[in-house]
Amino acid sequence: MLELSKLIYETRNAIKKIGKNEYITIIQEEQSGHLHIWLFPRCQWMNEKFDDSLSSIRDIMDYARKNLKNQEQIENILKTVEKIKIEINKK
Repeated sequence: MLELSKLIYETRNAIKKIGKNEYITIIQEEQSGHLHIWLFPRCQWMNEKFDDSLSSIRDIMDYARKNLKNQEQIENILKTVEKIKIEINKK
């Protein structure tokens, strides 16, 4: 439990440090006998199309899947993940 909490905390801090996110929503979901932790950074483009409620996250994910899933975005995400890993491993 402590290790997971520390990892979530460090990941959230790394995302905030390298990104330009207003805030990060952390979601815990338990279904099918396993656990998911989602760190959902709020990006500027989301503010233009969606309110900042928890219920809008599913709509944002659907919009991104339909409109932003392309090779350029995937490469950008992978680069960001590498930056997050580097930031976490600095400690």
